[in-house]
Amino acid sequence: MIEQAVRARVFIIEKILYFYRMISSVDSNRNKTFIFLSLLLLFVGLIYSKTLLVISMLLILISGLIEIKKKPIHISIFPELRRKFKRFTRNKVYIVLTLFFWISLFSFFNSTDKQSWQFFTQMKLPFLLLPFAFFILPGFSKKEFNSLMFFYILLMFFSSFGVLKTIFDMQESVLSIIGSGQSIETPVDHIKYSLFVSYAIILGLIIVLEKKVNFFKWEKVPLLVIVVFLFVFLHILAVRSGIVILYFNLLVLFVGRTIQKKEYLKMLVIAVLIFTIPVVAYLSIPTFKQKIEYSILDFKMHQKNKEVAFSDGERFRSYEIGWELFESSPVTGVGVGDIFTDYQALYDMRYFMKSPTNLPHNQFLSVAVSTGVVGLIFFMLAFFFPLLYKQAYKNPFLLTLYVLMLLSFMVENTIERQYSVAFFVTFLLLNLNQIHKPDKSNQENLMNA
Repeated sequence: MIEQAVRARVFIIEKILYFYRMISSVDSNRNKTFIFLSLLLLFVGLIYSKTLLVISMLLILISGLIEIKKKPIHISIFPELRRKFKRFTRNKVYIVLTLFFWISLFSFFNSTDKQSWQFFTQMKLPFLLLPFAFFILPGFSKKEFNSLMFFYILLMFFSSFGVLKTIFDMQESVLSIIGSGQSIETPVDHIKYSLFVSYAIILGLIIVLEKKVNFFKWEKVPLLVIVVFLFVFLHILAVRSGIVILYFNLLVLFVGRTIQKKEYLKMLVIAVLIFTIPVVAYLSIPTFKQKIEYSILDFKMHQKNKEVAFSDGERFRSYEIGWELFESSPVTGVGVGDIFTDYQALYDMRYFMKSPTNLPHNQFLSVAVSTGVVGLIFFMLAFFFPLLYKQAYKNPFLLTLYVLMLLSFMVENTIERQYSVAFFVTFLLLNLNQIHKPDKSNQENLMNA
């Protein structure tokens, strides 16, 4: 098991070096090469290492603050940084993203537990720092953007091998594990991992549907094979969040393409397939079938108010506790620092036991509880504005990311986790980098290096 993990990491490092050499050979812009490599490291960190994740985000920030010249080679603080910052503060899309951080920061004044407040606020720092780094750097070309997406898809593809080996090694017990509401061991939290796999499938499908060739003529054949493999793998993994989000995204993607191309008969066929595949998966994939049966049992137990040991029952209880806390302080909330202790205290008083979770299983409700209606309004502005500004939702990469995050928000406090924050802010900024081209002066300053 250890040897396999080591081999997987060696393979990933080799691929990082390959992509690094590729971008270095075609682009003389050393800042772009630096951030490109940092993003590859960030993708690896998402799956394997929280430390690497933090380091890679710091490298991305640094790449926006320095200038790397090649003749003679030296590093200096980025020229005219103050002017760039002023331009950044006037950019609506990027500056609104920083609200995720400011909402938490200003909750300091109604938070008694300053240590918890600091923990949750530090987690939102990428929303303050990374938008500036992406704003000041030149944009990636379409080929460079797709290269990053290719690497992410390949990373998820190879990471699945270790999970599958675990499943095969535990064949006798894996069904009982799923049947008891537990999850199969994954490199990172199983819910987040399923979301990452789900997005990789959608990314691959979008690239396959594009007419443009990125590297070689038949590149879409192996990519489609990988997409199908990950599609089957996600059903074997049997994590409901990732599967449900995948099907919603498939529906949104194909409905959008059908309306655009007016191929309504094709849409009908695809819709039938989308609703038929889960039935086939239920009949042919034991882990998926077991998860469905567990979900049905969970629902029945909730109907009988006997849901204490079941995940969905716990989710409904978290909504009830969260709503009651919100009603206690609807305007400004109980405070980002105090939501954890207040939630635990009310849960214990209501159910005479310690809560197995820290926060309500809903991102919007968690924000409302901690920062009230005021914070929730700013949170929704920060979340939806980049999607709606200048009809950015027409970009399928961005739209599917929002579908994923929005559905995840409904059942999880998604961006109260470091991995999820890094995932969302990185892919959001990469997509915005494609939709809203950076200021030309940024490009000119760097190209003269």
